[in-house]
Amino acid sequence: MKHQQPTSSQLDAKSIKDQEFEINLRTLKSLFISFLQRLQPYETKTAPSKKQKKNRNKKTTSHPPQNNGQKPQTHKQNHCKDIVPTLLSLLAEGKTKQAIDEHHYNTQNKKNNKSRFLNGLNHAEANKRKLLWISSFNGNIQTRNQATQANYIGFTPFQYWSQGQLPYDLKDIQEKWSNIFQEIGLPQIELFNKSSAREWIENYTPELIKPFEKAPLYAVEADIFRIAFALKNDCIWIDSDQYPRQKTGQLIQQRAKDCDTLLMFRWNRPWVTNSFFLTKKASPLFQKIFLTCLEYEFPTTRGISKNDVLRSFGPGRYNTILNSIIRENSILIKYNYLPQPGWTSGEGWKYSFLNEKNLCALKPPFKLNYEHSEDSWHNKVQ
Repeated sequence: MKHQQPTSSQLDAKSIKDQEFEINLRTLKSLFISFLQRLQPYETKTAPSKKQKKNRNKKTTSHPPQNNGQKPQTHKQNHCKDIVPTLLSLLAEGKTKQAIDEHHYNTQNKKNNKSRFLNGLNHAEANKRKLLWISSFNGNIQTRNQATQANYIGFTPFQYWSQGQLPYDLKDIQEKWSNIFQEIGLPQIELFNKSSAREWIENYTPELIKPFEKAPLYAVEADIFRIAFALKNDCIWIDSDQYPRQKTGQLIQQRAKDCDTLLMFRWNRPWVTNSFFLTKKASPLFQKIFLTCLEYEFPTTRGISKNDVLRSFGPGRYNTILNSIIRENSILIKYNYLPQPGWTSGEGWKYSFLNEKNLCALKPPFKLNYEHSEDSWHNKVQ
């Protein structure tokens, strides 16, 4: 049987059906794509799988998103930057209650970020040591009458450097201090080295000659010598890299008239530094420091650590003794949380406090050459 060829009419009908099928196929495809596009927003809101949650948490905790050089956008971070200068300004003006109330408000509303300074203000109104720290922010200069001027006592400024000649950049800083002391009627800085300090200790505080001789670092020698000298002299100690501020001279002059011992707190926490102090001789603070450090021995079975330096004859011991004096004596508190001006201990000794924001900076606004050399004790401890 022969196969019949399709007629022209049959070919035309087939072509029309093929075109209709192709049109219908394209229409269905377009509808399907449209349906997927509409479905996509709903799919992104579906709950992630357990694996996705685990990966997401892991990424968040161990690899925080990079900032790419942009400023932080979170309200929490920005608010922390805003609130610290505000609180510092209030404390400097003596508006302690207002500053603490503002801090409480921001803490309750969870608007603070982590900060040593802000943590220091927590429960400050009930903590006597923190109240003394808060009082250090108020560095107002009060005018004096002639009768008060007559009570001014001369203090001997002194330093210790036993690594040869004083470096030129430290000598420049020393000259700034000498000019300040000259302006307020104090003598020039008396600079001691190991030989002259040893001779002085042998003559006036021989009990400290043994720890001085065994001191493992220049910095420890300086720590021991400043304790010895403060026991016997009305004096002002200044670390070699301590940098004066605009009102340094006026503050020293005023506190020298108002108190028996002036200590300097760190601005960002209630911690006393021994890098600067002003004291009359026979201070109860220095007498207790002297008595408690006589038997101290540095470890011999391991290297010297930073903690060993700080807690042996350094600021760690000052803070320990100050804590004991605070515990033993009452501190009168005003209605606005401030201790009475010139807090007087049970021994009748007047203490005053300033900090590095108003008195002097711990470091100058430039790099010091000795910090990267063997002359810096930080480079010799574990």
